[in-house]
Amino acid sequence: MLIALWRWIDDRALNDVDKRTLAQIEAVKVASGVIVGGGGLFALYLAARRQRTQELELQVRQIELAQRDRVQVHAEKVAEDTRQDAVERRVTELYTKAADQLGSDKAPVRLAGLYALERLGQGNPGHRQTVTNVVCAYLRMPYTPPDEQADLNEPTERQQREELQVRTTAQRILADHLRDEPLADRAQPPSSPNTFWAGIDLDLTGAHLLDFALAEARLVSINLNDATLAGETVFSGTTCELAFMQHTNFKGLADFRGTEFTNSAWFTSSVFADDVRFDGDQFYRPAKFGRHVSFRASAFHRKACFEGAAFSGSADFREVNWLGGAASVELKSTVIENPETTSPEADAAASAWPDGWHLAIASNHVTLERT
Repeated sequence: MLIALWRWIDDRALNDVDKRTLAQIEAVKVASGVIVGGGGLFALYLAARRQRTQELELQVRQIELAQRDRVQVHAEKVAEDTRQDAVERRVTELYTKAADQLGSDKAPVRLAGLYALERLGQGNPGHRQTVTNVVCAYLRMPYTPPDEQADLNEPTERQQREELQVRTTAQRILADHLRDEPLADRAQPPSSPNTFWAGIDLDLTGAHLLDFALAEARLVSINLNDATLAGETVFSGTTCELAFMQHTNFKGLADFRGTEFTNSAWFTSSVFADDVRFDGDQFYRPAKFGRHVSFRASAFHRKACFEGAAFSGSADFREVNWLGGAASVELKSTVIENPETTSPEADAAASAWPDGWHLAIASNHVTLERT
């Protein structure tokens, strides 16, 4: 560019040396400015290219990192699936082995099977209902109690006594894992794991149970329809939504002090051969019945104490047989929270209270009084 300007000045043939020199100086300045400006533009161009290159490199890096993350996530998922499959296979193996042990003809082997199932449920919360179902199924198997007067040396009698030990162990396992807190009189190490199994249903339909103790339990439902409960039966302090105890034979004392049935309880056509308690004392408050309770067509051979019990919904005492006489039932100080509530059964009947008892207004609630 400078050469072109120089030639242009020569072409103009400036005779004045001073003007020619001045023009040449100005030409140099113009050329220099153009060169400097061009250099600046070129520098800007280089900076833009460098910025673009860095952005592209960053995008490529981000894509590589994203791909690496996806690969890592996939690898972790595969590893977790593999681990879970291994756990499930191990659980299945333990479950199958424990079930086989329960079918053994030797009592010690059956006991080992029960303890194996207990460990399986404790270590695998997702299998606790299944473990419970297996233990309940074992208790539902046909069973003949031993004869206390029989000769212990007889093989059959010895086997029956051994089986009794197995069954009482199964009952204890259920009770131990349905308590939200350990019993106060049973010492627990400070670091002991939580043994409570939440959200459990018990199906003991037709089971033969001896001294069945389910005190302080927390469960969803229990089914004891057609069951036989020999000895003392204890549900004190237990809470459950639904209880089915229809055609159930309670051969000994039945203790329901402090029991709360949050939904409904069905004792229809059951037999209570000994005292039954729904009252309270210094240890337990009286029982509380929720939506509905039915004792229809049940038989009470001795005393039935409902003193202080609370009835939130309807109650059905129709056709009850009080074999101990009308005085054997005690309903004083009860709390009837909704006297107008009807039964959830198809007939939607109003509450039917035992003969000789009627609704009465107490100081701040409705109760029952003798006629």
